[in-house]
Amino acid sequence: MDEALNNAENNSLGRVFPLSGYKSNLIIKELLPKNEEQKIKIFRSALILLKIWAKNNSIYGNQFGFLSGTSMLIMLTKIYLLYPNTCSVLVMLDRFFLTFLTWNWPRPFFIDTIDDKLTHSWKIETELSARKRTFLDQQGIQEDWDDKRDKKFMKMVKEKLKENEKENFERLEKHSKLIMPILTPAYPQQSSAFNVNYSTMKIIKQTIIEG
Repeated sequence: MDEALNNAENNSLGRVFPLSGYKSNLIIKELLPKNEEQKIKIFRSALILLKIWAKNNSIYGNQFGFLSGTSMLIMLTKIYLLYPNTCSVLVMLDRFFLTFLTWNWPRPFFIDTIDDKLTHSWKIETELSARKRTFLDQQGIQEDWDDKRDKKFMKMVKEKLKENEKENFERLEKHSKLIMPILTPAYPQQSSAFNVNYSTMKIIKQTIIEG
């Protein structure tokens, strides 16, 4: 499958990514303990509680720029692999929050190593290019006004718009930086936290700190 994906054209990747998500779930399932019911119970309970905590604090949902269930699953899987003998849900949650706060973001967070020699492997420059297109393109100041009612008033309005545009551009420029790449394990990798931006990242961290 990876070989077929590697040979896929860029314009066909949109149809491939859903398969990658399915394959990522299979990979994670294989990494978790199969015959240790207590460990599986701890893992699943921690994941459910994380989602409830995020929803109760209004910081859940990729479409809103916050953590998705996929991002939480990837991070929790990595934590399980680092600490396979975690004995309680509370300890696992504590390690999740500690890892999130102390991780050297925007250092990519992934379960396994990435073969960057493959054509469509996740790369920092590709992610930055995509974020630039998302947050910065077509944000220019509109100059095609055609209103002759009051030149002085229109000049004042244009100046105010330019000022607002500058502030907006500076804000969007922060969002376009690499913020919090959490990578799905299957090839081609995707950042499950692509929509997290500069502002929502600060909100998530502050919510964790405040408990």
